[in-house]
Amino acid sequence: MDEQWEYFLCTIGEFAASIFVDVSAINHLASCPGNLVQLRVIYKNPREDGLPTKAEFAAVRDLEDSIQEAIGSDDRYVGRRTFNKQRQFYIYSAFDEAHWRSFAAKLADRSGYIIRVDYQEDPAHAGYTEDLYPSIDDWQVIEDLRVIERLRSEGDDGSTSRPIDHWAYFPSEDSARSFASWAKSQGFTELRESSHATDRGDYQVRLTHEGTVKIREIGNKTIALNRAARDHGGNYDGWETPILRTENPADK
Repeated sequence: MDEQWEYFLCTIGEFAASIFVDVSAINHLASCPGNLVQLRVIYKNPREDGLPTKAEFAAVRDLEDSIQEAIGSDDRYVGRRTFNKQRQFYIYSAFDEAHWRSFAAKLADRSGYIIRVDYQEDPAHAGYTEDLYPSIDDWQVIEDLRVIERLRSEGDDGSTSRPIDHWAYFPSEDSARSFASWAKSQGFTELRESSHATDRGDYQVRLTHEGTVKIREIGNKTIALNRAARDHGGNYDGWETPILRTENPADK
């Protein structure tokens, strides 16, 4: 079975949230059963924002392992979302509701966690496409997290403020200049020597700003740039920044 799992942060209503989703399932929905099972695990001691603490990580990971082991050969586990003091697992299943209620009751007894079951017909697989599958903004966060992970692998925890450069491309000089004017009004600086027509015939705009690469901070910047670039008929092409390795006090 083809799988491509992606993780991203978002908000659901007023709550901070994280989503872990098999994005490859979008290409296989026709072969998924039409019954959606949502298993909701209620955290025992969540943080104030409703997300879990590290103390519960291992226990909930074991629950997830048990859930995946219970999935039938015709079923498909498509993802989970975590928010508002709970983790919701999404499974398209050929098993009936009684099967999953029995499974959840046994797992709850064994683990000590409250586990609730929502079972519904979902032949259009809207639970997956509407609740889990990334939006355009979410895809931008996924790309940001990939860059942040590469920096982390080089010893850069992202907490130090530094110059961050951004690129966007437009079909005309007029649209590029309009975007650059908007960006400057939002606190970005245009690097004019790197903003010009390309060999492909489109127009490049290069911007910079100072900040950290913590996901909440950089994500606000990149989502705004991505939206504005599309509004101006162009394409936001991402960002880069110098690696600033975090000093380890033990190395002093």
